[in-house]
Amino acid sequence: MKRSGFVAGILVILTVFAALFAAACAREPEPADSLPEPEPAESVPADTEGLSRLEAIRAKGVLTVATSPDYAPYEYRITRDGGESVIDGIDIRLAGYTASALGVRLEIVPMPFEEVLESVRKGTCDLAVAALAPTAERAEEMDFSVAYETKYPLGLLIAERDSEDIPEETDDGSGGEASYGGPDTLEDFNTPEITICSVSGSSENRYAEELLPEAKHVTGEKISDCIAMIQEGKADAFVVDIHTGSDYVAKSTGIIMTDLTLDAPSGDFCLAIPPRENEFREQINIIIGNMLDEGIYDSWSEECIGQVKAFNRRVRGG
Repeated sequence: MKRSGFVAGILVILTVFAALFAAACAREPEPADSLPEPEPAESVPADTEGLSRLEAIRAKGVLTVATSPDYAPYEYRITRDGGESVIDGIDIRLAGYTASALGVRLEIVPMPFEEVLESVRKGTCDLAVAALAPTAERAEEMDFSVAYETKYPLGLLIAERDSEDIPEETDDGSGGEASYGGPDTLEDFNTPEITICSVSGSSENRYAEELLPEAKHVTGEKISDCIAMIQEGKADAFVVDIHTGSDYVAKSTGIIMTDLTLDAPSGDFCLAIPPRENEFREQINIIIGNMLDEGIYDSWSEECIGQVKAFNRRVRGG
């Protein structure tokens, strides 16, 4: 009895399975137009399609800003009490002010400098703040705001072992800790035996190649890459503005600023804006104008330079 009951049960199961299999085979394929559509490959969410960039920013409630946080005092990482690492700087304060004026939240997106420029070209970010100076080449691919700062002169940072003079601290007026003596003329660097380093894609890179054409030129993705090349003897000099160079000298060992400056246009710092966003650019210009009228830029500059100096002293143990 037990055996016959078992066999009957098996037959029932096989019968049910066969019925299900036949039903599955008889079902018609799902028509292609009933399948879900793929997500649109666009940087702007679907619910902001058809809106201008300014309208889309307000609809999303977020201003996305690209930066390369290795250019103190304009944008840099700093560790606060408690170990929290944050991005701060004069440019970051301006980005925050801009977001507040638009009534939205600020989202900072850190990336290498060349990617900052690419994000503006492609419009994947709303703005770029990276101590950017307009050039004719850049203006063909992106727009710029009105100026909010005048760029500092360019200088040469070298390894301390390469200096011909004993370093003496001087006040160069740049807000940095010190600049130092070194080779007598720029022509000492403008020879094929000398390797000059600069940040890839930067205006410093272009001016270095134009003003020191006989030297060998190499690039780093970030300022810290160029500093490492100098410290490791892979490059003889790093072209950098004297303000930023002095900040790195203050927190690093084995590097100094020469007293030499390159005869390059000082230029201005502007915000970079994706091309053909006229309404957005006009609004940004109004915001920058209001900021300058309020006179708060100088206070940001003073606070950030002081913050960087204090951090450098802690790093150096001073």
